[in-house]
Amino acid sequence: MIRQQALQQAREELTPVLEEQIFQQAEAKLAPLIEVQIRQQLEAELAQILDRERQQMEAEMWQKFEQEWKERSSE
Repeated sequence: MIRQQALQQAREELTPVLEEQIFQQAEAKLAPLIEVQIRQQLEAELAQILDRERQQMEAEMWQKFEQEWKERSSE
């Protein structure tokens, strides 16, 4: 009975310590992976934004070119 009580007490004392160690190890391993995923996601979103901006600028430039072409053609 004393042995079981000692085991129970050891479990109660060690469980929080072990949980904290496991959490810290998992966090240390996952942090770089999470950072890579976030960076990749941000790069993909930025590429989409830049592509939309480029398309919009091209459309505006063509529109301006066509307008100027029409104005010069009518002169």
